[in-house]
Amino acid sequence: QFAQSDPINEFVFYSIDQDTNNLYLCGHRPTGYGSNDIILCKILKSDLSWVDGVAYGGAGADHAYGIVVDGSSLFVVGSTASEGAAGAAVVLKYNTNLVLQVRRVLDGAGGEFFTAVAIDSTYVYAYGNSGNDLLIAKYDKNLNIQRQITFSTTGIDTNYRNGIAVDSNGVTILFAAAQS
Repeated sequence: QFAQSDPINEFVFYSIDQDTNNLYLCGHRPTGYGSNDIILCKILKSDLSWVDGVAYGGAGADHAYGIVVDGSSLFVVGSTASEGAAGAAVVLKYNTNLVLQVRRVLDGAGGEFFTAVAIDSTYVYAYGNSGNDLLIAKYDKNLNIQRQITFSTTGIDTNYRNGIAVDSNGVTILFAAAQS
């Protein structure tokens, strides 16, 4: 937990989403000795006043890059070095009171991380990297993994994962910029 009086200039925000009354921001903040914690903030839309903020992390570098609101749940994606040797992709489920409900860590051999998240009526889709390859993972709303796939990106700079969306027909759409 942290307060509005914490030095906000040290926070790095990557993503924002909203519900009827609130804005939710995610990112990271430095914790010292080269590590970071994932942060999640809640701000009242009507007057942009601070409601609450929470941190998630450990001794390693932890970052949040994407957030999506789904009714009374928030899904946050990013990376954690606190729970994986080479860095691992992480998906966190919070309620709208910023209480952590479920966490899932996807730790492979190549330094995984998620940069974007999308939902449909049944599933949560996370998008990012597994080493130098594209990574997409599909979870149910309780964050039980349903499927995980990677796409080889040999010869392509994969540092530009911009987003993921799911259309009304269940077609997953990836947004990325690449350089060869």
